[in-house]
Amino acid sequence: KVNVPLIGEIFVAEKSPNKSVAMDLLQSMMTEEFGNRWLAGTAVTTGLKTDPSKIASPFTWYLEEYAKSHQGQEYAVGLEWHAVMPPAMVDAYGQVVNAAFPARRASVDDVIEAMERARPH
Repeated sequence: KVNVPLIGEIFVAEKSPNKSVAMDLLQSMMTEEFGNRWLAGTAVTTGLKTDPSKIASPFTWYLEEYAKSHQGQEYAVGLEWHAVMPPAMVDAYGQVVNAAFPARRASVDDVIEAMERARPH
C-alpha cells in the first residue's frame, strides 16, 4: 500500500506482475513538479508538496485566497474524512457534494439539507 495524498489513496497490489512499474509511476507523482501541475490544472488541494509561487494557472487567485485563509493551520495526517464520517453521510456527500452540486443540479441549501438529513440524530 502506498498513500498518494491527492484525493484519497492509490494502491499497488502486492502480487501485481507489474509492481515495480506501478511503484515507479507513483513515485513520479510524489514530486513538487507534479503537485504544482495538479494544483494548476485542478485547483483541488493536495497533500503533495507544492510551491504556489511557481504555479501559473487560471486558478491562481483561488489558490492565493486558500493559502491566506489557511495560514497557521495544522492538519491531522493519515486520517481520511470518510473514516470518521457516518456511512449515510459519506453516501450523501458523494451523491450531492461530489456529483449534483458541481453539475449545478443542487444548490448550497440542497447540499446542507441532504447532509443534515444524513446526519445521525
